[in-house]
Amino acid sequence: MKKHLIIAFALLLSAMTFAQKSEMKDAEKAIKNGNFADAKSALNQAEPMIANEDDKMKAEFYFLKGQAYYANGMGTNDEMKMAVQSFNKAQEIEKESGKDKYSADIAEIKSQMMNNFLSKAN
Repeated sequence: MKKHLIIAFALLLSAMTFAQKSEMKDAEKAIKNGNFADAKSALNQAEPMIANEDDKMKAEFYFLKGQAYYANGMGTNDEMKMAVQSFNKAQEIEKESGKDKYSADIAEIKSQMMNNFLSKAN
């Protein structure tokens, strides 16, 4: 009986992980196509499960979330704030894990954000 429960739990866990990865891939494709609303939707579906993932997956999630809210500079002020928070969280996770996969991209996007803020202020 215990074996059946363990197998059922393992299958459930793997199905949840597969679904989350699928949602993140959908979000990544939507961002590449410029469809930021779909990307936000996919990321919102994946967010409840992200706490149980490894640092690599968390960093990717927050990087994609930042990109979705940044929307290539077209986001509102609240969305920009959410993007900055997401990028900071991704950098924090990468710093703790010692792997810098997204840090260079995040630095470039933050630089673009500052330039956009300055040009809007003028």
